[in-house]
Amino acid sequence: MADMVTHVERYTCSSHKKIAQLFEPFQRKFGLNFFNYHAISSDGKYTALTSRPDVSEHYVTKKLYLLDPLLVHPKHFGEGAFFYHSLGHEALLKFFSSFQKNFEMDYPFGLVMKSSNPEYEFEFFGFTAATQNSTVLNSYVNELSAFYKFCNYFRSEGASLIKQAHNDPIDLLAIDKSRFFQGLPIELCPSKEKKKDPSEKDVLLTRSKDLSDRERICLRWMVAGKTAFEIGIILGISGRTAEKHIENALKKLDIPLNRTGAAFLLGKYQLIDEV
Repeated sequence: MADMVTHVERYTCSSHKKIAQLFEPFQRKFGLNFFNYHAISSDGKYTALTSRPDVSEHYVTKKLYLLDPLLVHPKHFGEGAFFYHSLGHEALLKFFSSFQKNFEMDYPFGLVMKSSNPEYEFEFFGFTAATQNSTVLNSYVNELSAFYKFCNYFRSEGASLIKQAHNDPIDLLAIDKSRFFQGLPIELCPSKEKKKDPSEKDVLLTRSKDLSDRERICLRWMVAGKTAFEIGIILGISGRTAEKHIENALKKLDIPLNRTGAAFLLGKYQLIDEV
């Protein structure tokens, strides 16, 4: 198996033009600035492809893979979607601050799908956008099916590139065996491919009747990607008050997810306007 540097040189850097070509229409539609694909197995095999070699080279030369929370055993996650910043890992803040500073990459979002290759458990598809493109948060929530569609398109059109990388993987056990097996669990939002209780939307709508007008509008801004501080400025109230309204609203809705997951769920069922 290849080491991290060799793998990046052989596949990520040499194939980025093809990857960028496949990504370009989707990138333009949603204002994205980076895409990456990687696959991982339970015995430590790992492959990676990205649309930008400069980012990959930075990742390797700065040894940021030693901070990457996703380079762990597949037992720590499953299928679904996630916002990197909601994972809550301290190392992740340092990990992404480097990309934000050097490449203006922000709003990192990812999808995890079962691998079509029996030698790998899961495949990851990651996306970022420039800091000024905060509207991409709405796209992640409201256009989720389009992101899944692109992932399947990349699997199909990039099959030869993926196969080459899979046949010459990186050995994560050689990099840090203990970290691979002892990594922290990755909390995912529900996958679109998992069947949901058909009454869940109705339950949320029923609970929403107890929301105050102020709680409703704070929820709308939260789903739009605004922080409590920003919501406070918009509504002319303190950030602490806005925070309290959001906390009360989520308690009334009884959504068993973190705030990012709650926003994802409300958007998934198209409840943004309704609550």
